[in-house]
Amino acid sequence: KSANMSVLISLRRAVRDVIVSALRPVFPLMPEKMRGEMEFRTSDFAMYYPYRGPLNGMIARAETCRRILRTLNIDEIVETGTYRGASTEWFGWFGLPVTSIEISPRFYAFAQMRLGYLKNVTLRFGGSDEELRKMKSQMAGKRMFAYLDAHWNEHLPLRGEIDAILDATTDYVIVIDDFKVPDDEGYKYDDYGPVGACTLDYIQPSLAETMRIFFPAVSSDEEIVGRSGWVVIAPEGEIADGLREIDLLREWRAS
Repeated sequence: KSANMSVLISLRRAVRDVIVSALRPVFPLMPEKMRGEMEFRTSDFAMYYPYRGPLNGMIARAETCRRILRTLNIDEIVETGTYRGASTEWFGWFGLPVTSIEISPRFYAFAQMRLGYLKNVTLRFGGSDEELRKMKSQMAGKRMFAYLDAHWNEHLPLRGEIDAILDATTDYVIVIDDFKVPDDEGYKYDDYGPVGACTLDYIQPSLAETMRIFFPAVSSDEEIVGRSGWVVIAPEGEIADGLREIDLLREWRAS
């Protein structure tokens, strides 16, 4: 019976793969939700890991986040910009409560199917700054780790995201993806022209004097893939002191 069941399962998978492969050329014509569900069923590595791995496949960034999550007594994780859920899944493996926010019906559907097995992961559909404001009571009084990556196609909600987090808690670590590293041009960053760019100048109105800023200590030349810039922001005190102990980070002090 066990052997027959294995054969049946394999046959079902083979039939599914043939059907999905035949439909693939018309994916772009499908409603967004259906397209995301069909893309999930392709089992295509490029669909699951469009950047070769979580956190853009960048080893130093992943190790930095791992150390933060393991050593700084984080209570909850919030991520903006779920996309296909590669980073969300990685965050979920730490066992902490994770909330991830996605505005695209296509990627929200994909992530729902991908992450359903992780009971500590909650997905929210909508604009990241608005959804973060709705989470105020959830974040209040907790040490939050926030990974901000919802900027996309001239949509740049960074200031609203930061404001929502600071309105909810004074205990946080914020990591921003695709951010300009001022003294390392090898790191890429998102620039949307008149809309704004992922830079210190852009988020300055949302920053307070008591906030401390850290950039990667690893140069862009040492990164194997991705080379997308990033920044870590935290309040002065215990959290900033903990970040200073991470040798993959360097504190930024504007001249």
